[in-house]
Amino acid sequence: MKRFSLLMVSVLSVCILHAQTQTNIIIPLAKTIDFSTIPNGYDPQLLNLMPQPHPASGSELLKQQINSERMKKQNSVPLNKTNNTNGATTPILLKGFQANFPNSVPNDNHMAISNGGKVVSVVNSNIRIYDTSGALLYTKGLSAFSNAIGTFTAISDPRIIYDQEADRFIILYFSGYFATTSTIIVGFSKTNDPTGSWNFYTVPGNPFNDTSWSDYPILTITKDELFFTFNLLKDGVVDWRTAFRQSIIWQVDKQKGYQGVPLVTKVWGDIKVNGKPLWNICPAQGGKDLQSGGVYFVSVRPSDLRNDSIFVTHVSNTIQSGNAQLTTKAYRQNKTYGLPPNVPMPNGNYLQTNDARVLSAVIENNVLHYVQNTIDTTFNTGAVYYGRIINPQSAAPIITGTIIHNDTMDYGYPCIAYMGGGATDNSVMITCSHSSQKVKPGTSVFYADRTGQISPQLRCKDGEGWINVLADTNERWGDYTGIQRKYNESGIAWLCGSYGDPSTGNYRTWISKVRTSDISFGITSTPSSNASVILYPNPAINLVTVEFETSRKAAISADVYDMQGKLVAHVFDDAAKDGLNRFSFNTQNLSSGNYLLRITASGTAIVSKKFVVE
Repeated sequence: MKRFSLLMVSVLSVCILHAQTQTNIIIPLAKTIDFSTIPNGYDPQLLNLMPQPHPASGSELLKQQINSERMKKQNSVPLNKTNNTNGATTPILLKGFQANFPNSVPNDNHMAISNGGKVVSVVNSNIRIYDTSGALLYTKGLSAFSNAIGTFTAISDPRIIYDQEADRFIILYFSGYFATTSTIIVGFSKTNDPTGSWNFYTVPGNPFNDTSWSDYPILTITKDELFFTFNLLKDGVVDWRTAFRQSIIWQVDKQKGYQGVPLVTKVWGDIKVNGKPLWNICPAQGGKDLQSGGVYFVSVRPSDLRNDSIFVTHVSNTIQSGNAQLTTKAYRQNKTYGLPPNVPMPNGNYLQTNDARVLSAVIENNVLHYVQNTIDTTFNTGAVYYGRIINPQSAAPIITGTIIHNDTMDYGYPCIAYMGGGATDNSVMITCSHSSQKVKPGTSVFYADRTGQISPQLRCKDGEGWINVLADTNERWGDYTGIQRKYNESGIAWLCGSYGDPSTGNYRTWISKVRTSDISFGITSTPSSNASVILYPNPAINLVTVEFETSRKAAISADVYDMQGKLVAHVFDDAAKDGLNRFSFNTQNLSSGNYLLRITASGTAIVSKKFVVE
């Protein structure tokens, strides 16, 4: 049963530090590649099926201890059998389709969708492009693009992002697991058509020319720049914690990438607090609109069994300004996050959860939202930590946190998207992976409304089988998922996650379109012309009809709510022509009672009428 705990967090200490290393690097264009001309390759992947201690072998003994305690708690603490949540409304699943599938481990899947409806799905280690109906438009192995530039191996960790202002895409992935071969590959689409031409660049994965290689990218964009972070690992060391050297931030003039001219970049390194390097620095994406100037980053101490530290890093300005500065503030919470347990599958095997790193962040209305893996200490299940930092630039920001957990199901690898509609609306959508001893691995979504209340879980896709690739009882679950707000459709988000595939024992990617059912989401005040809208008959006799006018052709949605604001039925999605329109629907599926019919166009209510069903 779902149980949600709100953690009120106080700031106990603050320290401000500066990065010790700044390196400016000019990256020449490697090649402009027309996707339509890339030949099919063999897309070779070498997969070791033996037990894989990387990337969290040093934590395995702790995880075994956590799982042992978990079994004891399950036997001694009664499960909560009643729904004790009165939170946000559950999202609506509008569509779902099978997308990409990897030929490697794990399924690091990510996605982006353009305003024009092109859905780009990337996994280890290929790219597929769909339309919004799920029809496949393009597919290719990522190595095909790399081979067009040079000789690269061990392609991994692809990320994709859509730039809503430039109406273009940016893709990033890396190659090589040694300092001598480590390369970051970045591509900028030249138009809004991702199946067309891209400008590709090869960025050094060992920028400080030591014995480090780059792993685990996360990226964001502002109006002017691209930011991405990497963890630098030491050559030849298997254990993740022993191999970790530092996390770095790349700051890039994105306009140069769109133009196909040499990239102007800055690398920030030696980012430390009390002499300890920050681990896995996660950049925050702008919410409704792209941010200007600087960027915020969030990180924690992810490998600790328990910790209460949160670190907020800020790059204050653009490269072009010449005034970019980096500072880090450290805050201490009064509640802890912690190392999550490996989670069970119905076949008795487990899925690896790695650590408690921050995986995704967004910022809007001066509120910094972030999500990370954590543990629910009541039952020792894998859980999602959702944090909010209000006024992150202040000396004493307000920090609150919510643990999203479940008595009988584990969650992991969350990703977050801003879903609000205005200056006081801080609602978000959070996707994550789920699994349990009864439910096969799949993908879910939660909605957090403007007050921070969490909705019940919407399971977008349950696994059709369990994951069984490695010669081990601990399988890789996947290192990240993806979710994005559809910028030109109010209340809509698209997400991707993995699920178990019985045909191969491997992963598949599932893409879902979801919609918030929050009655007040993104809707402006009902215009005065609403008074002239006629709804008839009222009380309804099998059929309700309304007539309304629009000044231009617009996409409209029609929904029916009860008097408590709960969505009862999503009735209609289509385009209305300019001028007078008449809309009707059958009310026979509605129980007797009072209802509200709301028709919106681009987030604005054009009809908001009460009616009665007898």
